[in-house]
Amino acid sequence: MHTSKTFSMVIIICALTFLCMAQEPPIKWGEIPRADLEMNCYTPDSNAAAVVLCNYGEAYIDDDVNCVLNVHQRIKIMSEKGYTAGTIKLIVYGKKNYTTIKNIEACTYKLNESNEIVKLDLQKKDIYEQNLHDGFTELAFTMPGLSSGCIIDLRYTKIFKTINIPVWDFQSDYPVRYSEFRVSHPNVLQYSTVTHGYEDFVVRENHQGQRKVSGLLGGLLGITNLNETHYRWAVKNAPALKAEPFITTVHDYANQVEFHLLTPGFLSNGRFHLPSIFWSDFLEDYIESPVFGEAIDHSRNVKKIATQLTAGITKPMDKVKVIHEWTSKRFICEESHSPFCNEPVEDLIEKQKGSPSEINFVSLSLLMRRY
Repeated sequence: MHTSKTFSMVIIICALTFLCMAQEPPIKWGEIPRADLEMNCYTPDSNAAAVVLCNYGEAYIDDDVNCVLNVHQRIKIMSEKGYTAGTIKLIVYGKKNYTTIKNIEACTYKLNESNEIVKLDLQKKDIYEQNLHDGFTELAFTMPGLSSGCIIDLRYTKIFKTINIPVWDFQSDYPVRYSEFRVSHPNVLQYSTVTHGYEDFVVRENHQGQRKVSGLLGGLLGITNLNETHYRWAVKNAPALKAEPFITTVHDYANQVEFHLLTPGFLSNGRFHLPSIFWSDFLEDYIESPVFGEAIDHSRNVKKIATQLTAGITKPMDKVKVIHEWTSKRFICEESHSPFCNEPVEDLIEKQKGSPSEINFVSLSLLMRRY
């Protein structure tokens, strides 16, 4: 009897593990429920101009030691004010092909006068590329046939030449009915995970798995079977992120998941193996970038301000405190997640406002003139 119970428990555990590993995606491409098309009011936020019905992402490390992110988004346009949600902008860092986007597919679904479902496909010729700055490129397109009540179905793949896993945002400028993020990474890579935000995660789980591996990854590790950790998070009915008094960076309060790489490469047989793109090359690009390392201002005007601020102060930490206090009180912080300094430091000082990163570059420029 005892053996029979034990065997039954093993079967149940194995079945639950299999079900967890074989979990279907929350939405399927091109399968638009009629109820969503007919929905004319989103109950949790009746004033919403658009609703993110689902934002689904899968990230994993492939056999070529790239981080691959597959994204599937579905957006409902509730009114004309929500048409801005139908303009999609995707950013890539093109230097050394560090990031690439491929397999962009997008469709607009709507009901015609006969209450039949009509599908309008995005054409490749309607995707526009624009060079932004220092290797960054924007891919932008506006969905065809936008109208109140239509639904946008969008999917694409983003490939990063790195083993860093991108941040996933569960919230946006519009309410989100459902957002899910799944991650798989080799156990020979060590990460810590950090979650942010105030919305409850309706799913928050992880389990172990195994897959066949070949290519560069298999060659580096000398294996054909790779042990992995699989993560899954989900949020339901998340409210839109809206500007609030005294909050300048509202996206800092969004529900997010971050992965922080704890090791410089793959831990195998007691030593680390670096991936194909070396950190030193990546660091060099940033140091030489006009919007990063070269953005630190060494001009006379900046030196003059730094000299005035620190006049009569001899201790380095006291100089740091004075400059920090000056920038904190003088500058208005604008909302931005960009790590770059997109305007000259002198211009930022003149207009007395900038993104968090730009204000940091002002402080760095002042500090470096004093040492």
